[in-house]
Amino acid sequence: MSKKRAGTIYTIGYEGIDAARVVELLTQNGVKRLIDARYRPGSRKAGLSKTPLSAALAEVGIDYTHDRGLGTPPEIMKQLREEGVYDWDAYREFLLSQTDSLEQASELAKQEAVCLLCYEADALECHRRIVADELAARTGLSVEHIPVVAA
Repeated sequence: MSKKRAGTIYTIGYEGIDAARVVELLTQNGVKRLIDARYRPGSRKAGLSKTPLSAALAEVGIDYTHDRGLGTPPEIMKQLREEGVYDWDAYREFLLSQTDSLEQASELAKQEAVCLLCYEADALECHRRIVADELAARTGLSVEHIPVVAA
């Protein structure tokens, strides 16, 4: 049941769901390429680190791209751990300095249905919403956050 919408940049967080559910939601939404927006694409959750996730996606015909230039750099994560506050302005400044990453992601988004992946279920609490908004501004595409609901 694909409901692919032309001109949409999707986002998804895997908090509270497993790898199989991530793949299922991407398939249901007609995603053709997952852009992993984690600085370090590892996870303690089985199947959600770079290698097993890309393999599971390949089985259903979804391409995988990891770009650490879209992720939260270590110094911002360190500040979050120490102070308990995410520095959204510092992240945006970092992201805007990642011109190659933004250009590549923008080109991919114009060519096919892409989805940005990170951990947080709520996109409003995740840096991927800033990435999605920046890509939308560059491409004219709309953004849709895939709701994370366990099967």
